[in-house]
Amino acid sequence: MRIASLGAVDIGEFKSLVKELNPQNSMIERSSPAAWKEAEANELSVKQTEKWYGVEFMQTPIDEAVDTWERSNSSQLLSLPALNRFIPRSLEIDASLGEEGKKPRIERPLVPPNLVKESSVDEKFKLYHRLDDRYANPKGE
Repeated sequence: MRIASLGAVDIGEFKSLVKELNPQNSMIERSSPAAWKEAEANELSVKQTEKWYGVEFMQTPIDEAVDTWERSNSSQLLSLPALNRFIPRSLEIDASLGEEGKKPRIERPLVPPNLVKESSVDEKFKLYHRLDDRYANPKGE
């Protein structure tokens, strides 16, 4: 199911996907020596070998974990994380930059960044800032 590709999310498809997230349709993956020992000690575990690379793994029923999950009130404890201020909401050029700032200016000389903060303890740590005025549109794939 394709939900989004740097575009609008189809709410119907998204709700359909969310409905599939339930205890009966879940899998718990553990990868550690302790998890392996625990699985070996469980009489319901089945040792298998992955067909492409020949890696051994154990499958153990998780009925008990699913029962605990269903009885818990955990869905009320789950929430989306706060917005990340470092992820841009838009890739549009800031209007306050002005028309001159919206044009690529590769031919202009590079202006050095401004020193914002210098460590008073150790001169090795310095923080610089420089507004990118050489490229108008971000490029990416």
